[in-house]
Amino acid sequence: MDMALGIVDSTEIYIAVPSHCNTPSGGAYWVEIESKPAGAGVEDSELFRLLVSEAITRASPQDSLVDYVLEFYIKKGSDSIKAEEPARLRDFPLGPNADSEWALVPGVTVSTPAGDFSCEEKSRSIVHEKEIPTGRVKLVEKRNDRWTVWFSQGVPIFHLVRCSIERSKETETVPAIPGIPSSGKRESQTVAELVGFGYDAEPIISVDP
Repeated sequence: MDMALGIVDSTEIYIAVPSHCNTPSGGAYWVEIESKPAGAGVEDSELFRLLVSEAITRASPQDSLVDYVLEFYIKKGSDSIKAEEPARLRDFPLGPNADSEWALVPGVTVSTPAGDFSCEEKSRSIVHEKEIPTGRVKLVEKRNDRWTVWFSQGVPIFHLVRCSIERSKETETVPAIPGIPSSGKRESQTVAELVGFGYDAEPIISVDP
């Protein structure tokens, strides 16, 4: 939701871990992620199928997703499945954040379309400030991202019940100069919420071994 422009859109995301297999480098899981606009059909969907090493559970802060993805496939709409190079995922950081970086609140009840859950709430704010020189003055861009995430052991695999990201962004000139206005604060919010979960998922697509 872009609060400044009054724009709201929604995306449905399906995540499944349909199977486990053994590879020359050890055990791995097939993971499927499907994304499409809310209410859209298959033609507007995008499906990712990844073979992810079990070693991902021991990820380090400097790691990225490419370090653990052994195979990577994409299917857009009704198009055929295409194999992709896992190197495309190099820019996706993966390392977990230490609990010390988050404010933790246990025993928070969260209601979702999938039911009510007793959750651990984790929140943190990340402040970014960037200076952009422009001749005699510089633009200072300030951004604040506040993350709030709720986890429940009652949800399998990822334990994620809800995630909210509130963003604010503004710029100003230093020094302030008449005729060069600063931009007001612009706010947006992204919310992900669990709508259902289950067990024994069947793969949406299959690939040749």
